[in-house]
Amino acid sequence: MDIETTLATLQENTSILAAAQVGHETRLARVEEGFRRLAEAHQALVQLLGIHDERLDAGDEARAHTDARLDGLIDAQIDFSERLAQLAALQAEHKREADQRGARLDEKLAQLQAAQARADEQIRLLMDHNGSTPEGGAAK
Repeated sequence: MDIETTLATLQENTSILAAAQVGHETRLARVEEGFRRLAEAHQALVQLLGIHDERLDAGDEARAHTDARLDGLIDAQIDFSERLAQLAALQAEHKREADQRGARLDEKLAQLQAAQARADEQIRLLMDHNGSTPEGGAAK
């Protein structure tokens, strides 16, 4: 594989990594927007529950109804916490994968650098060899 092909491959891999990172950031922004909306809905629900509790304070049946709604909210909060933990795990996985890709790219860049150094040395040796013949003399 020649250097130009290797460079093109590395550039393509870099472009792919950049596109994947942009896609990941876009998905992350959508998830964050969803969490923001959920928090607003959660705030609104908490406010509504407070108003409802004040109005239904007269009897046990009203309290049972409010308690049931609060249980649902607690379940939703537990579910939300579990999903948030799952999101954190996914983010950690994506970061680890990106780090691994970066490490592989660094290794390939180091290999390319070593190959370039060898090629430079061979060119220098050829030029030294070609330049060592006397002017007008016959090359061996």
